[in-house]
Amino acid sequence: ESALSKPASAFMKKATKLGKISTAGGTDPKVIMERDQLKEEVARLRNRYSELQFSTNSMMKEKSAMAEELARLKSSASTQAGELESSMQDRQAHLQEKEKEMAELRAQLQNTMRETEREKSEITASSSEAEAKLTKKVSKLKKELQIKADELRAALERVENADAAMNGKLNQSNQFLTMKKMMMAKSQQVTELRKRLAMYEPPDEDIADGDA
Repeated sequence: ESALSKPASAFMKKATKLGKISTAGGTDPKVIMERDQLKEEVARLRNRYSELQFSTNSMMKEKSAMAEELARLKSSASTQAGELESSMQDRQAHLQEKEKEMAELRAQLQNTMRETEREKSEITASSSEAEAKLTKKVSKLKKELQIKADELRAALERVENADAAMNGKLNQSNQFLTMKKMMMAKSQQVTELRKRLAMYEPPDEDIADGDA
């Protein structure tokens, strides 16, 4: 049975038996002195035991609170990581879509350029109006291509920012390591307190039995 599980009344047997020592020893000064010394020792041990028990209980409560906080932080980090991963997947899909649009637009521009060159070779000197129309069409496609390129660069920048944000969140996991180290230290302190409590644990046999 550990010291923590024994009630404080276990120490009361010592004081009760000390009264028996006084009755048995009569007025012998030596017996009276030993009795008084034993009373003081029992009182000192009882006070020390109470202090250690209080310290142990406080440490256990603190450890429990830290464990709850660690669990909360882990849950929060897991939720944030899931949200960031989902956001990254959406951004990657958006980026792929933009790249596909860029590829299609490039192909369309190349076809238009080839068609323009072919039509230019067929028109006569008097067909300046048709040439201007084709040139305008090419210019429009070039502008559209530039817009798509700008959108692609913006999408890439958003993905890079999201990567940086995720890395920042993951770096915050250092506080979990710190919390774990603190919990391990508290656990070690509780273990040491339990050992010290065992030193003050009331013995099974009463201290006065040897004088009976």
